[in-house]
Amino acid sequence: YVFKQNSSTDSSLSYFNHWDLSATLQSMTGVNSYFGVSVDIFGEHIIVGASGYLPDIFADGGRESVDSSGEAYIYKLYQITTVNTITINDTISTTYSIHDEWRLNSTLVSLAGTDGHFGYSV
Repeated sequence: YVFKQNSSTDSSLSYFNHWDLSATLQSMTGVNSYFGVSVDIFGEHIIVGASGYLPDIFADGGRESVDSSGEAYIYKLYQITTVNTITINDTISTTYSIHDEWRLNSTLVSLAGTDGHFGYSV
C-alpha cells in the first residue's frame, strides 16, 4: 500500500494532518513471489523486491515450479489532470482535478539464474 500525507491549513478540522491511501501495488507474478519483501522510496519512484518469483512454466507435470531467481519492480508517480467541461444555457464551466497514479515503469530480473533471490534487498 502507498499512502500520501494530506494536510489542511485549518487545524480545527478533524482531518488536519492525516494519511490517505494513494495506491495499492500488487505482484505481477503471483501470491508466492514474496512481493514487498523489500521496498525503497526515492522521490517519485518506488522499487519493490520480489525474491521468490513464480514463473509461468510447468516443469513438473502441471504444477508450477518455484523459481527463487527473483525480480524487482520500479513504479513511477504520475500526476493525472482531468478536465471536465459542461455547457449549461450557453455558459461553459470547466473544472480540473488532479490525482496521483503509480504506474509500473520497469521490471528488473536476475541474470544469475535460479536461487539468486534477486530483489531480497533493494
